[in-house]
Amino acid sequence: MSRSRLFSGLLVIVVMIGLGSVLPGCESKPAAPEFDNPFDGNDPLDLKAIITGNSILLTWTTPPGMGITSYELSHSFQAGTGFEFLDTVDATSPLYTYAAPDPTTDHYFKVQAFTAAGEFSLVAATTPTHVATGPAIAVNGDPDGKKVPSREVLLTVTVSSEDSILIATSDEFADAVSYPVATPGAGQDILWQLPQTDQDSTVTIFAKGYTGALASAVSSRKLTVDFSPEFFVTGKPATVASRLVDLEIDTAGVEQMRFALSEAGLAAASWLPPDSILTGFPLADVAVTQTISGEFQGDFGFNATSSWDVEPELLQGATFRLDLPADDVVAGDTVTGVCKAGATLMRFSTEPTFLGSIWQAYADTAVITLASTEGLQTIYAQFRNDWADSGILTDTLIHVVQPVSVGFLAPLDGQVVLGGVPLQVQGFSTDSTTKVAADSVAVDLADGLGFRSVTETDPWTFSWDVPRFDADTDLVLRARAWAAGDSTTAVVQVTVTQLTLAILEPTGGAELVADTDMAISGTTGGLLGGPAIDQVTVEVDGQTLTAEGTGLWTATWHTPAVVESTPATIKVTMVAGTESYSRVVAVTVVPALP
Repeated sequence: MSRSRLFSGLLVIVVMIGLGSVLPGCESKPAAPEFDNPFDGNDPLDLKAIITGNSILLTWTTPPGMGITSYELSHSFQAGTGFEFLDTVDATSPLYTYAAPDPTTDHYFKVQAFTAAGEFSLVAATTPTHVATGPAIAVNGDPDGKKVPSREVLLTVTVSSEDSILIATSDEFADAVSYPVATPGAGQDILWQLPQTDQDSTVTIFAKGYTGALASAVSSRKLTVDFSPEFFVTGKPATVASRLVDLEIDTAGVEQMRFALSEAGLAAASWLPPDSILTGFPLADVAVTQTISGEFQGDFGFNATSSWDVEPELLQGATFRLDLPADDVVAGDTVTGVCKAGATLMRFSTEPTFLGSIWQAYADTAVITLASTEGLQTIYAQFRNDWADSGILTDTLIHVVQPVSVGFLAPLDGQVVLGGVPLQVQGFSTDSTTKVAADSVAVDLADGLGFRSVTETDPWTFSWDVPRFDADTDLVLRARAWAAGDSTTAVVQVTVTQLTLAILEPTGGAELVADTDMAISGTTGGLLGGPAIDQVTVEVDGQTLTAEGTGLWTATWHTPAVVESTPATIKVTMVAGTESYSRVVAVTVVPALP
């Protein structure tokens, strides 16, 4: 549907802007049109352009009583042609941000009004306001960066086509330095030294581009000096266990630094070269909150101070438990302790007096040696740091001394074994908990035959013909040892894997018609975690056929012309790495019916 004219006259405002300052005297009103225009003699939209960092903010006024609901914005690099649509803006919010405009380039903008019915203002020529853009300036990698902690800043300056850049800290460019442009349109990094000044002072950087003797507009960036170094204890812990703490420090702009346990003590502290890590700062030997003060000499010519509070860990929340099975029974001679404490040292004992126990470096877990006696045992634990000792913590267990032991050496629990291949099952019947030697050992290999005796007891072996299955199968193997009327059992679970091969067509005993193309097909499966299936081959009475596919395979056999029933053998072989497996079916070729 075509859109009708909203106004009998023209409503167009065009502005040409840049990143420099607006040139005075360049704004003019549109020439009066030859037809009746309700906007004659005024500029009802009052389009304006404001430079905000590396963006252009466009604002305008919505005239009352005209039913305007939206505006369309367009942009061009030329005054009277080449305008391209930018965006549609609701009339309730008459502003628009044109982000990252090309530097050292002319920009023109137009705005056109619309009603809800689709009526629109006409477009006609206007005399634009002219502003030339200067170079784009980013400070320390931030296009909007406004605060700097150091005199040394990294400027990234971009021009569109100029061959040199002039940088200065005064708008008269008295201290200007010229830099050749390596690649127009790409940001060029320049290390720049700001002058010494005070905290919160404003320093302005000015830049303009040159092509020969022709200069672009000037752009500027106001920077605020903010030299406020901070530091903290590494990891920012709520409490600390040691009197020696490591500090992490923000060293931007720092020429020297020093630390003390009070601001008054800084004067006596030695100056240190700047470093992001200070290791082993000593705290006072008092178990109270302490404040570390830091003083930093900055390259702007003034000093700054900051502080960090440290809370000693008094070990009041330390915890300890034993890692036990559900029944709390331990058959071995050790148990694992689980610790949680802000400690540097720890000790454990089966005696409340910790007789013979020595302090050891703190860790979250510890292997604790049990007493040799059977029955209920109490384990005592205590923690220590540079500030305090914890109370004595306890946990209990039931200790069982096993008179006989047994276990597997091969296969191990969770191991994958190859089906159809003999395997030596191996084990032991003596370990650190054993009190007596085993009289006999037997194994149950989950084959329905129950326990079978082995010839030796420690170490022991048993030759196992691992069965084949149609798919990967989990088996539970058991070993049992007997001694002096007592016994114990060890269990491992293994997975039996094997190459699997099925001949689906023809089936064994099938009768196949002579002198006919017959499909031989089937499936294969590889080893669990093993190599891929390389190939499948089909042989019929010495004749080799080409099989296509591996997981699902097929081959075509042209049956021989026979005058009487003739037996035939089909052999299929699969290969995966160094392993292979074959299956055979017997069929009969019968003469074709006349």
